[in-house]
Amino acid sequence: VYFNSRPYAQARSHDFRTEAPPPESPLDRELTIDLSSNPTGATVLVDKVELGVTPLRVQLRAGRHRVELRKQGFANLIKDIFVSGEQDLEQTFDLEMPVTIRTIPTKAAIEVMKPFAQNVKTPTILLKPGRYTLRISHPEYQPQTIKLRVGEDQDPPAVVRLNPLPSQSYAVLAGTRQGWEKLSTSPYVHNDLNLLARSLQVAGYPSKNISLFTSVWGKRDAQRIPSAERIRNALSKLSKLHARDRALIVLSGHIARLSDPNEIYFFPENAKPERPDSLLSLNEILNSLKACPAREKLLILDNGFTPLRNAKPLPPGVKLADLSKVEIPTNLPVLLGTGQHLRYPHAQARNGALLYFVERGFSGAADVNQDGEVTVKELSEYVLSKVPEHT
Repeated sequence: VYFNSRPYAQARSHDFRTEAPPPESPLDRELTIDLSSNPTGATVLVDKVELGVTPLRVQLRAGRHRVELRKQGFANLIKDIFVSGEQDLEQTFDLEMPVTIRTIPTKAAIEVMKPFAQNVKTPTILLKPGRYTLRISHPEYQPQTIKLRVGEDQDPPAVVRLNPLPSQSYAVLAGTRQGWEKLSTSPYVHNDLNLLARSLQVAGYPSKNISLFTSVWGKRDAQRIPSAERIRNALSKLSKLHARDRALIVLSGHIARLSDPNEIYFFPENAKPERPDSLLSLNEILNSLKACPAREKLLILDNGFTPLRNAKPLPPGVKLADLSKVEIPTNLPVLLGTGQHLRYPHAQARNGALLYFVERGFSGAADVNQDGEVTVKELSEYVLSKVPEHT
């Protein structure tokens, strides 16, 4: 009989062995999550289940969870967190308050300057508790900077009233002594516009905003030649003004009809009737006035044909434009002159009647209500009353 030399217990140990439990999966483990908020006291919902208010300690299984925080006066905050199953977590949420910035005028741009830079397109912005510097701006108004404190005990921000930007005054003054060599000269053009430009500066027009083109100035500076191209360029810039601005257009020189009986032309320097681009039609000038967004604007046309004894006869095909019969749209402010000259008590004064009284009006004579400003209405009434008395 053969006996195994191993001890019985060792030989039969496998008969009494128990299976060890499988290792715990990280996905089945619950971890402790500490949830806090700034400020505290926010109601916590995890996967749409309300669990309490912050600060709050919860047990969550590993995986992705949706956390929602709600607090009166603050915007609801929803955020997904991922629990890895390896270590406990601490999670802090910064709540934001909806702050409405009311401005006059409305639709102003809001820029958060400090403590960070952010442009906001709506009047209601979300801000964390703290102190902020905001910049409020609008194209037609002066920008304004305000300080704002955001918190539970904050006062609602007052209405921000922006101050309108100061208005700018612009003038295009153009005149020709002889736009076409076959026409007689206009002796008063340079004096008229030169005197008017000086008066406009006294009235508050910045010199850089006055575009002055005359034949005399053109001989000294080519940029001031009253050519069609330069006048067109100056008129086109008026379309970029703002409603708060003022615009004045004065064209003095020869204004006549050509073959088209329905069109009137202003003759710039070196005008050639056979080249339409060298002329300025009345419709083109009126369209420039219409495109100018300034609420205060005025067009003055002064026909430079003068009844001098040495005046040249009009060439064939050119007819003197009777401005008194020109139909102007009622919504466009226009003053028309007929080339009359003043009856002065002395022979040294040389000015045309229309622009002389325009200059006098801008110098203050037309300021009927003495408010320091001459409106289009005041100027028109003054000029229309004075010109017939002195011509």
